[in-house]
Amino acid sequence: MKNGKVLSEATLGFPLAEKDTKVLMGFKTRSIGEDCLAGFGGGIELYETGPESLARELKEECGLIARPEDCENVAVMYSLNNQPDGTFFVCRVLIYFIRTWTGKVVDTDEMRDNHWRDISNLPYKDMLPDLEGWLPELLGGEQLIINVHYSPFQKELLAPVEIMPIEDYIREREL
Repeated sequence: MKNGKVLSEATLGFPLAEKDTKVLMGFKTRSIGEDCLAGFGGGIELYETGPESLARELKEECGLIARPEDCENVAVMYSLNNQPDGTFFVCRVLIYFIRTWTGKVVDTDEMRDNHWRDISNLPYKDMLPDLEGWLPELLGGEQLIINVHYSPFQKELLAPVEIMPIEDYIREREL
């Protein structure tokens, strides 16, 4: 594998409602994950924190207005992404739950069919393939470290998704 680069961090957020039984998701209209059901987020811009980035992305992608302090960091994902030319990049994705917001859910040019979905009946077949490997645990209350390895354009996983509860990660570091 040729050398790669580490990109700036990114965010991914999942607004939760009705005592955490509903999650807001929509279909991406472009870029990585196009036509896949997903949460909301994107690259962290210069001088932004993760929560500030997610608050901005929520407003841009679905119309919700969240305060950065209402974004609860629940996981960190390291995504190794192969490129068609043989290079690769690693993206560190900070994953959040959002339980407090204002505004009305709308579709945007970045996300369509944004609506609340029942957590107990999510259509994983419509999502990027890695989500089935970790989203159920996250929605079940686990805090996670996640590793994924994707083919170009994130079309398929090149290795099984690896997840580790945060408690296990911390315990391993204390030994």
